[in-house]
Amino acid sequence: MTNIICPGCKGQREIPVFIEYANGTGGIGMVKCTRCKGIGEVDGDMIVWMAQGEILRHNRIDRGETMREYCGRTGMSVVRLSQLECGIIDNTDALRAAGLLPAKEVTR
Repeated sequence: MTNIICPGCKGQREIPVFIEYANGTGGIGMVKCTRCKGIGEVDGDMIVWMAQGEILRHNRIDRGETMREYCGRTGMSVVRLSQLECGIIDNTDALRAAGLLPAKEVTR
């Protein structure tokens, strides 16, 4: 697939975040975009993963499960579930496991 402008930073390579300092003060700072890792573009597959992540999230919410409850039931870490639901990583296998995509075809 073709690379596209990162939807997280809109191609700017950085995103604003709130930074809290040890002295208790804080402010807005810029950090490298976590979605594109500071490149400004993402692989087109990531857009598919983001759409699929929405399906995963809605399915979990429709069952009335919080992220913590889902992770307790499945043994998955909250970080991994967040990455799957946000489309940061390929979530195709998670969708298949949840019965939201057809099983992978076996070819001989």
